[in-house]
Amino acid sequence: MSQSIWTNTPFTTNTGESAHANINRNGHNLSLLAAINKAKEFDKLQWSSAYIYEKTNIPESYRDKSLLQRTTKVVKKTKQEKLLRIEHEKLAIQKDKNNELEKEIMLREKLQKLLNN
Repeated sequence: MSQSIWTNTPFTTNTGESAHANINRNGHNLSLLAAINKAKEFDKLQWSSAYIYEKTNIPESYRDKSLLQRTTKVVKKTKQEKLLRIEHEKLAIQKDKNNELEKEIMLREKLQKLLNN
């Protein structure tokens, strides 16, 4: 294998996994001839999609899969998680304050009972 192919090959099996899922959409438990024909149609469709994207730069789906979009999504998710954490901390602090106030009220009530006796 040449160095350029080695370096340009992805480190994951995601491409193979997605191709496997796509081909199974066209049917399973087919006869050999039917499977070959389905695979031929599938390959033709995939090559057509790739060719159209290459010529027009219009993706086959509207979903933005770019690195920038994925990074933006991660940043937004991280911000949301941070905000949730802050909200949980605020609630914990409020709960502690409420517990302290309840203890204070109980102590005052006990003191009042002692003074009344």
